[in-house]
Amino acid sequence: MLDPFFAPASALSNLVKPLAEATNLITLPLHIHEVLFAAIFYHLIDTQVSSIVSSWLFPSIYPKLPYRTKVNWNMHFTSLIQSVLVCTLGLWVMFVDEERQTMDWRERIYGYTGVVGMIQAFAAGYFIWYEILFLFLLCSYISPFFSSQKKKER
Repeated sequence: MLDPFFAPASALSNLVKPLAEATNLITLPLHIHEVLFAAIFYHLIDTQVSSIVSSWLFPSIYPKLPYRTKVNWNMHFTSLIQSVLVCTLGLWVMFVDEERQTMDWRERIYGYTGVVGMIQAFAAGYFIWYEILFLFLLCSYISPFFSSQKKKER
């Protein structure tokens, strides 16, 4: 089955091609736009959708949570959306992709179709979003620790 997402911009594909060849990720240039779209999608879920939905579903709990707990809650909410999305897309491909149904078991495990690459891109986009968020939170939590250590030394 072909990738149902729009085609990548050639400039973006060409930009990532050396990295893809160096790391043996040969289909990355075909799906880099989906990886970036997914990372932005998960960022919007974390920063916008999660707080709105959580405040609506749990009006007496979520608004009263401290900032750190809300950050953790929003990350778990985004993780839930990602897992449901990727699993749903995977099941859809299992039942709808005629090309995959003609494959033997080895091809189903190690083979490639465009729509499978799209699902992998959405999963990779989640992990890129998560790593960026993790590094941001790590820096924001460690930074006050080091600044308080400098004050104690004085």
